[in-house]
Amino acid sequence: MRIVDLAFLLVLVVVIWAVRRSRRRSRVKGTIESMSQDLPPGSSPSMQALQEQIKAAVAQATAAAATAAQAGLTSVSSSSPSGISRENLGVGEILSISSLATGNPEATLELDAIGAPKRRVVAPLSEGHGLTRGDRIYVLLDPSDPSVVTLAPASMTGVKVLPAGANRLDPLVLGPQLLESGAKASGIVKAAESVPMAEPALAARGFSKWRLELEVTPESGWPYRAELTISLSTPEKAARIAHAGAEVMLRYDPDDTKTVSIDSIAMGYGNPYEALSRPMSSTRTVTISTTMGSLNGKTVLLVDAGTHLIPVINAIREASPGMSLRDAKVLAESAPQKLLDNLTPEQAEAIKLKLENAGATVMVI
Repeated sequence: MRIVDLAFLLVLVVVIWAVRRSRRRSRVKGTIESMSQDLPPGSSPSMQALQEQIKAAVAQATAAAATAAQAGLTSVSSSSPSGISRENLGVGEILSISSLATGNPEATLELDAIGAPKRRVVAPLSEGHGLTRGDRIYVLLDPSDPSVVTLAPASMTGVKVLPAGANRLDPLVLGPQLLESGAKASGIVKAAESVPMAEPALAARGFSKWRLELEVTPESGWPYRAELTISLSTPEKAARIAHAGAEVMLRYDPDDTKTVSIDSIAMGYGNPYEALSRPMSSTRTVTISTTMGSLNGKTVLLVDAGTHLIPVINAIREASPGMSLRDAKVLAESAPQKLLDNLTPEQAEAIKLKLENAGATVMVI
């Protein structure tokens, strides 16, 4: 029983180490070496076989814990669900990748946040990660320890690497941060230039893209000039905002005053990130027996219902049996809205295809 108890304790320590990598590495190593020395020379074949089984279990637990850490999850019992909150999401740029320090690939990241100086952290990478220097990626932040960072799973964010050359204000982290906690300002549009939409289907639905030259006047501070490229979802918004002389309400990053955005809430359009900022939940579990459940947890977001509501409403009711016609109509008219969550990837893609065929704009995350 002593060896079994020791093995159980060792596996538990290894799992905790995967989450608290920098603090636990030496302790785990010492415990493994200690366990190896517990068997005296000349032990019976059955004892040696048991030792090999224990070592194999430790190796499996280490691999399982590392995978869990990459997903930003702490170990839990097999019957306890683990929750994931988007409040812990961050954005980081990879400055370098190396395996010299630990023998395992690690990335040095520069974390980006609104209203905060950039800081550098080190995060573990899995083998075959496919990342490179200069990539901007989503990460999970440990609220109790600012130095602990893991890569956010693509199943949670919808992407692993943010598009090269994309707006700094990604839709999951920095965009919502700027709108919620950025410094307030007023602005006047000095010039507006139409930019072709990358998706002709969106242009057909009334979307338009503009490059605006703004004179920004902070609530406290001197006026300055900034540029903003923005997509507007309706002709009414374009008529109100995208012309010289238009007065707009703005938010800007006090640590980077050139990062400016229209304050859609102050302009009366509501929070465009609301559907994306709701906490996500996962039933993924990690057990001490080194088995792991699968993480499906896909969410279908109705970004825009388009101009023809009837086929979209029918598709919504088909995707969500039991939803009334009235509720489906309200959901379609109030997009962006979350439609369904906790779906398998196949279910989510099938629903997305049906809604897109009906004329809606849909995102799976």
